[in-house]
Amino acid sequence: MQIDLSLFPAFDSPYTNPKSQTLAASVMALHLQLIHASGNSLHSERTKGHYFFRNESVPLPRPATMEAWSLICRIGCSESPYFIPPFLPSLRADDEVGDAIQTRGAKVPSLSRKSSLHLRDDQKRIIWGSVYLARVDDYFGNGNTLLYEYDRSNITESKLSMPRGFFWPASQESPIRHRMEFLASFGLPASNGLFAEIQIPAIHRLLFQFFRQDAVEAWSGKYAETHHLVKLDSGLAKADHKELMREIIESKQGNKGQESDESDLGKALEKYSKKPGRFADLGDISF
Repeated sequence: MQIDLSLFPAFDSPYTNPKSQTLAASVMALHLQLIHASGNSLHSERTKGHYFFRNESVPLPRPATMEAWSLICRIGCSESPYFIPPFLPSLRADDEVGDAIQTRGAKVPSLSRKSSLHLRDDQKRIIWGSVYLARVDDYFGNGNTLLYEYDRSNITESKLSMPRGFFWPASQESPIRHRMEFLASFGLPASNGLFAEIQIPAIHRLLFQFFRQDAVEAWSGKYAETHHLVKLDSGLAKADHKELMREIIESKQGNKGQESDESDLGKALEKYSKKPGRFADLGDISF
Protein backbone atom coordinates (compact mmCIF):
# COMPACT_ATOMS: atom_id res chain seq x y z
CA MET A 1 0.00 0.00 0.00
CA GLN A 2 1.27 3.46 -0.93
CA ILE A 3 0.02 7.02 -0.65
CA ASP A 4 -2.24 7.43 -3.70
CA LEU A 5 -1.53 10.95 -4.93
CA SER A 6 -4.24 10.67 -7.59
CA LEU A 7 -6.71 11.21 -4.73
CA PHE A 8 -5.03 14.32 -3.33
CA PRO A 9 -6.22 16.99 -2.86
CA ALA A 10 -9.35 15.72 -4.62
CA PHE A 11 -10.18 13.04 -7.14
CA ASP A 12 -10.21 14.44 -10.68
CA SER A 13 -8.74 17.77 -9.58
CA PRO A 14 -6.38 19.65 -11.91
CA TYR A 15 -4.23 20.33 -8.84
CA THR A 16 -3.48 16.63 -8.34
CA ASN A 17 0.23 16.01 -8.96
CA PRO A 18 1.11 12.30 -8.81
CA LYS A 19 4.57 13.01 -10.30
CA SER A 20 5.85 15.03 -7.34
CA GLN A 21 8.86 13.47 -5.61
CA THR A 22 8.11 15.08 -2.24
CA LEU A 23 4.32 15.40 -2.09
CA ALA A 24 3.75 11.97 -0.50
CA ALA A 25 5.90 12.98 2.48
CA SER A 26 4.00 16.26 2.81
CA VAL A 27 0.60 14.53 2.68
CA MET A 28 1.79 12.07 5.31
CA ALA A 29 2.95 14.94 7.53
CA LEU A 30 -0.35 16.80 7.11
CA HIS A 31 -2.33 13.68 7.99
CA LEU A 32 -0.29 13.14 11.15
CA GLN A 33 -0.51 16.80 12.15
CA LEU A 34 -4.30 16.83 11.75
CA ILE A 35 -5.04 13.69 13.76
CA HIS A 36 -2.87 14.92 16.63
CA ALA A 37 -4.07 18.54 16.57
CA SER A 38 -6.15 19.88 19.43
CA GLY A 39 -9.40 21.72 18.82
CA ASN A 40 -11.26 19.10 16.77
CA SER A 41 -14.94 20.11 17.12
CA LEU A 42 -15.97 16.58 16.11
CA HIS A 43 -13.93 15.00 18.89
CA SER A 44 -16.82 12.73 19.88
CA GLU A 45 -16.74 11.31 16.33
CA ARG A 46 -12.96 11.02 16.17
CA THR A 47 -13.19 7.22 16.11
CA LYS A 48 -15.10 7.58 12.82
CA GLY A 49 -12.28 9.66 11.38
CA HIS A 50 -14.22 12.94 11.48
CA TYR A 51 -12.32 16.20 11.98
CA PHE A 52 -13.61 19.79 12.00
CA PHE A 53 -11.33 22.71 12.79
CA ARG A 54 -12.60 26.28 13.20
CA ASN A 55 -10.88 29.69 13.42
CA GLU A 56 -7.68 29.57 15.50
CA SER A 57 -8.02 25.77 15.85
CA VAL A 58 -7.24 25.22 12.15
CA PRO A 59 -3.72 23.72 12.17
CA LEU A 60 -1.16 26.18 10.84
CA PRO A 61 0.95 25.43 7.76
CA ARG A 62 4.53 24.42 8.53
CA PRO A 63 7.41 23.47 6.23
CA ALA A 64 6.64 19.74 6.44
CA THR A 65 3.03 20.27 5.30
CA MET A 66 3.44 23.27 2.99
CA GLU A 67 3.35 21.37 -0.31
CA ALA A 68 0.15 19.58 0.71
CA TRP A 69 -1.50 22.83 1.86
CA SER A 70 -0.48 24.48 -1.40
CA LEU A 71 -2.39 21.92 -3.47
CA ILE A 72 -5.43 22.33 -1.22
CA CYS A 73 -5.41 26.12 -1.34
CA ARG A 74 -3.46 27.41 -4.35
CA ILE A 75 -5.38 29.10 -7.15
CA GLY A 76 -3.94 29.08 -10.67
CA CYS A 77 -0.68 27.87 -12.19
CA SER A 78 2.29 26.58 -10.20
CA GLU A 79 3.87 30.06 -10.20
CA SER A 80 0.69 31.72 -8.95
CA PRO A 81 1.02 33.57 -5.62
CA TYR A 82 -2.75 33.39 -5.07
CA PHE A 83 -4.49 31.05 -2.66
CA ILE A 84 -7.76 30.60 -0.82
CA PRO A 85 -7.68 29.82 2.93
CA PRO A 86 -9.71 26.64 3.62
CA PHE A 87 -13.41 27.24 4.15
CA LEU A 88 -16.65 25.44 4.97
CA PRO A 89 -18.70 25.09 1.76
CA SER A 90 -22.33 26.07 2.28
CA LEU A 91 -24.82 23.33 1.42
CA ARG A 92 -26.85 23.79 -1.73
CA ALA A 93 -30.55 23.05 -2.01
CA ASP A 94 -30.21 19.43 -3.18
CA ASP A 95 -27.19 18.36 -1.13
CA GLU A 96 -29.19 16.44 1.48
CA VAL A 97 -32.23 15.30 -0.49
CA GLY A 98 -33.36 13.28 -3.51
CA ASP A 99 -30.87 12.38 -6.21
CA ALA A 100 -27.90 13.78 -4.31
CA ILE A 101 -28.38 11.34 -1.44
CA GLN A 102 -28.97 8.45 -3.87
CA THR A 103 -25.71 9.31 -5.65
CA ARG A 104 -23.49 10.03 -2.66
CA GLY A 105 -25.20 8.06 0.09
CA ALA A 106 -24.37 9.62 3.43
CA LYS A 107 -21.52 11.73 2.00
CA VAL A 108 -22.57 15.33 2.63
CA PRO A 109 -20.08 17.85 1.18
CA SER A 110 -20.17 20.11 4.23
CA LEU A 111 -21.46 20.14 7.79
CA SER A 112 -25.09 18.99 8.03
CA ARG A 113 -27.63 21.78 8.44
CA LYS A 114 -28.93 20.01 11.55
CA SER A 115 -25.55 20.01 13.27
CA SER A 116 -25.40 21.72 16.65
CA LEU A 117 -21.91 22.95 15.78
CA HIS A 118 -23.19 25.66 13.45
CA LEU A 119 -22.93 29.29 14.45
CA ARG A 120 -26.25 31.02 13.71
CA ASP A 121 -27.43 34.63 13.59
CA ASP A 122 -30.33 36.07 15.60
CA GLN A 123 -32.77 34.71 13.00
CA LYS A 124 -31.35 31.18 13.35
CA ARG A 125 -29.73 31.31 9.91
CA ILE A 126 -26.45 29.40 9.53
CA ILE A 127 -23.30 31.49 9.32
CA TRP A 128 -21.11 29.65 6.84
CA GLY A 129 -18.29 32.16 6.73
CA SER A 130 -16.81 34.05 3.80
CA VAL A 131 -14.35 32.86 1.18
CA TYR A 132 -11.15 34.90 0.93
CA LEU A 133 -8.64 35.34 -1.87
CA ALA A 134 -5.12 35.93 -0.57
CA ARG A 135 -1.66 36.48 -2.04
CA VAL A 136 1.59 35.15 -0.62
CA ASP A 137 3.90 37.90 -1.87
CA ASP A 138 1.95 40.62 -0.06
CA TYR A 139 3.23 39.16 3.20
CA PHE A 140 6.47 41.13 3.15
CA GLY A 141 4.67 44.25 1.96
CA ASN A 142 2.04 45.36 4.44
CA GLY A 143 1.84 42.10 6.38
CA ASN A 144 -1.75 41.46 5.27
CA THR A 145 -2.26 38.66 2.74
CA LEU A 146 -6.04 39.00 2.25
CA LEU A 147 -7.19 40.70 -0.95
CA TYR A 148 -10.87 39.98 -1.56
CA GLU A 149 -13.84 38.54 0.29
CA TYR A 150 -16.53 36.51 -1.48
CA ASP A 151 -19.96 35.56 -0.19
CA ARG A 152 -20.38 32.63 -2.58
CA SER A 153 -18.18 29.56 -3.01
CA ASN A 154 -19.84 28.08 -6.10
CA ILE A 155 -18.12 30.46 -8.54
CA THR A 156 -15.39 29.22 -10.84
CA GLU A 157 -11.75 30.27 -10.63
CA SER A 158 -12.17 32.32 -13.80
CA LYS A 159 -14.49 34.66 -11.86
CA LEU A 160 -11.90 35.54 -9.22
CA SER A 161 -10.26 38.96 -9.09
CA MET A 162 -6.73 38.06 -10.10
CA PRO A 163 -4.49 38.89 -13.10
CA ARG A 164 -4.97 36.81 -16.22
CA GLY A 165 -1.30 35.79 -16.25
CA PHE A 166 -1.78 33.54 -13.23
CA PHE A 167 -4.91 31.75 -14.38
CA TRP A 168 -4.41 28.11 -15.33
CA PRO A 169 -6.43 26.76 -18.29
CA ALA A 170 -6.71 23.38 -16.55
CA SER A 171 -8.51 24.86 -13.55
CA GLN A 172 -10.26 28.02 -14.79
CA GLU A 173 -13.66 26.34 -14.93
CA SER A 174 -13.23 24.49 -11.64
CA PRO A 175 -15.52 25.66 -8.81
CA ILE A 176 -13.39 27.04 -6.00
CA ARG A 177 -15.33 24.82 -3.59
CA HIS A 178 -14.46 21.51 -5.30
CA ARG A 179 -11.44 20.65 -3.15
CA MET A 180 -13.18 21.69 0.09
CA GLU A 181 -16.23 19.56 -0.80
CA PHE A 182 -14.03 16.54 -1.46
CA LEU A 183 -12.24 16.90 1.88
CA ALA A 184 -15.57 17.32 3.69
CA SER A 185 -17.03 14.24 2.00
CA PHE A 186 -14.06 11.86 1.90
CA GLY A 187 -11.28 13.27 4.08
CA LEU A 188 -7.82 12.08 2.99
CA PRO A 189 -8.29 8.80 1.10
CA ALA A 190 -4.84 9.32 -0.42
CA SER A 191 -3.18 8.36 2.87
CA ASN A 192 -5.94 6.47 4.70
CA GLY A 193 -5.14 3.12 3.12
CA LEU A 194 -1.47 3.30 3.94
CA PHE A 195 -2.00 4.34 7.54
CA ALA A 196 -4.58 1.60 8.06
CA GLU A 197 -1.71 -0.90 7.67
CA ILE A 198 0.07 0.52 10.71
CA GLN A 199 -3.03 1.28 12.79
CA ILE A 200 -2.85 5.06 12.57
CA PRO A 201 -6.30 6.75 12.58
CA ALA A 202 -7.83 7.54 9.21
CA ILE A 203 -9.40 10.85 8.19
CA HIS A 204 -12.75 10.15 6.54
CA ARG A 205 -14.17 13.64 6.90
CA LEU A 206 -12.20 16.90 7.07
CA LEU A 207 -13.79 20.31 7.46
CA PHE A 208 -12.45 23.79 8.09
CA GLN A 209 -14.19 27.07 8.82
CA PHE A 210 -13.18 30.68 9.35
CA PHE A 211 -15.87 33.14 10.33
CA ARG A 212 -13.60 35.57 12.20
CA GLN A 213 -11.38 37.75 10.05
CA ASP A 214 -8.58 37.94 12.62
CA ALA A 215 -8.35 34.14 12.58
CA VAL A 216 -8.22 33.86 8.79
CA GLU A 217 -5.66 36.68 8.63
CA ALA A 218 -3.42 34.84 11.10
CA TRP A 219 -3.71 31.55 9.20
CA SER A 220 -3.10 33.06 5.76
CA GLY A 221 -0.16 35.05 7.12
CA LYS A 222 1.41 31.84 8.39
CA TYR A 223 0.77 30.20 5.01
CA ALA A 224 2.53 33.06 3.22
CA GLU A 225 5.44 33.10 5.68
CA THR A 226 5.96 29.33 5.40
CA HIS A 227 5.70 29.49 1.61
CA HIS A 228 8.58 31.97 1.50
CA LEU A 229 10.72 30.08 4.01
CA VAL A 230 10.44 26.80 2.07
CA LYS A 231 11.18 28.60 -1.17
CA LEU A 232 14.37 30.07 0.32
CA ASP A 233 15.55 26.79 1.91
CA SER A 234 14.77 23.59 0.02
CA GLY A 235 15.93 21.44 2.96
CA LEU A 236 13.60 23.03 5.48
CA ALA A 237 10.66 20.72 4.77
CA LYS A 238 12.69 17.57 5.36
CA ALA A 239 14.15 18.95 8.59
CA ASP A 240 10.65 19.86 9.77
CA HIS A 241 9.46 16.31 9.11
CA LYS A 242 11.87 15.16 11.79
CA GLU A 243 10.69 17.88 14.15
CA LEU A 244 7.04 16.96 13.59
CA MET A 245 7.73 13.30 14.35
CA ARG A 246 9.61 14.26 17.51
CA GLU A 247 6.74 16.50 18.67
CA ILE A 248 4.12 13.80 18.08
CA ILE A 249 6.09 11.03 19.78
CA GLU A 250 6.86 13.21 22.80
CA SER A 251 3.20 14.22 23.01
CA LYS A 252 2.07 10.58 22.94
CA GLN A 253 4.60 9.60 25.57
CA GLY A 254 3.19 12.32 27.82
CA ASN A 255 -0.41 11.17 27.31
CA LYS A 256 -0.14 7.38 27.34
CA GLY A 257 -2.86 7.09 29.93
CA GLN A 258 -5.31 8.97 27.72
CA GLU A 259 -4.33 7.33 24.44
CA SER A 260 -3.73 3.73 25.45
CA ASP A 261 -6.10 2.58 22.70
CA GLU A 262 -3.82 3.90 19.95
CA SER A 263 -0.78 2.17 18.50
CA ASP A 264 2.62 3.61 19.32
CA LEU A 265 3.30 6.01 16.45
CA GLY A 266 7.07 5.85 16.71
CA LYS A 267 7.26 2.05 16.63
CA ALA A 268 4.71 1.81 13.83
CA LEU A 269 6.45 4.30 11.57
CA GLU A 270 9.88 2.88 12.37
CA LYS A 271 8.75 -0.62 11.39
CA TYR A 272 7.03 0.56 8.24
CA SER A 273 9.84 2.85 7.10
CA LYS A 274 12.23 -0.12 6.98
CA LYS A 275 10.23 -1.80 4.23
CA PRO A 276 11.79 -1.45 0.75
CA GLY A 277 10.47 1.54 -1.20
CA ARG A 278 8.61 3.08 1.70
CA PHE A 279 9.06 6.81 2.38
CA ALA A 280 12.32 6.90 0.45
CA ASP A 281 12.89 10.61 1.12
CA LEU A 282 12.34 10.07 4.86
CA GLY A 283 14.70 7.12 5.13
CA ASP A 284 17.20 8.86 7.40
CA ILE A 285 14.66 9.87 10.03
CA SER A 286 15.53 8.48 13.45
CA PHE A 287 12.56 7.47 15.59
